[in-house]
Amino acid sequence: MTPGSSGSDVPDPCSFSFREVSMTRTQAAPNTERAVQERYSSASRTAEPNLCCPTEYRTELLKAIPLEILEKDYGCGDPSRHLRTGETVLDLGSGSGKLCFIASQVVGPAGRVIGIDMNDDMLALARRHAPDVGRAIGY
Repeated sequence: MTPGSSGSDVPDPCSFSFREVSMTRTQAAPNTERAVQERYSSASRTAEPNLCCPTEYRTELLKAIPLEILEKDYGCGDPSRHLRTGETVLDLGSGSGKLCFIASQVVGPAGRVIGIDMNDDMLALARRHAPDVGRAIGY
């Protein structure tokens, strides 16, 4: 009997081979990564409303954010209620930067917000608007 097997002829769903998992991930990753890159690059140029999850944000935090960012936000939640003044925030998959711009208002000038995204077009969109948001919020 192998680890994770129950001794019956029914395969144990928790039993797997690292070699199989590794090979599957290696073969699928380039196509998946390319598809994600292409989809979000396209969405950085033309808004795709069906690409995001409906989320409600505090309206006072949206006022400083340019309309293009609001239209091209493809986030799936708003963790800003968990943030505190002075904290450092790391947003993985920051996209157009909407949540970074919201978080920067919550953590204030004593805090720090870092946005990371794999898509250069989305990062360019966020960087293009960052000075405007900085002027609007005062830091």
